[in-house]
Amino acid sequence: MSGLQRGAEEILSFVVAGFSELRREDLDILSLEAESLVYRLVPGPSHLRPGGTLSGPTLVTVADLGLYLLLLARGAPPGCVTSTLTAHFLRRPAPCAVIARVRLLKQSRRTAVGEVSLYSEGDEAGGPIAHVSLAYAIPAQA
Repeated sequence: MSGLQRGAEEILSFVVAGFSELRREDLDILSLEAESLVYRLVPGPSHLRPGGTLSGPTLVTVADLGLYLLLLARGAPPGCVTSTLTAHFLRRPAPCAVIARVRLLKQSRRTAVGEVSLYSEGDEAGGPIAHVSLAYAIPAQA
């Protein structure tokens, strides 16, 4: 698998249909290339923790979804799954949309490794709010 095999609308439609907690109007792919993706997710009120900040599980989900979207665009089967994930929370996120900058570091037939930097929308110059390293297991395709 190399290069893009699916477009932004196709993969967004697929994940919205498959994940009941996602709404299409809350997702937008800003940039899609063979080895990178930038997307925006608008979290809902249920993603806030006491004190008015986005929860850690929400940030991890945004990062995980980002690499999944990129792998789907590259032709990976929908059954690919996260095998490892390490998150570093760098600063307090604002209660607003999150911008995810996804970069694929390596992909083979059975695994993929990537990294995701997360930013509060409108404050990207302030630096990332989190950095996540992920690996995915890719099942054999029939």
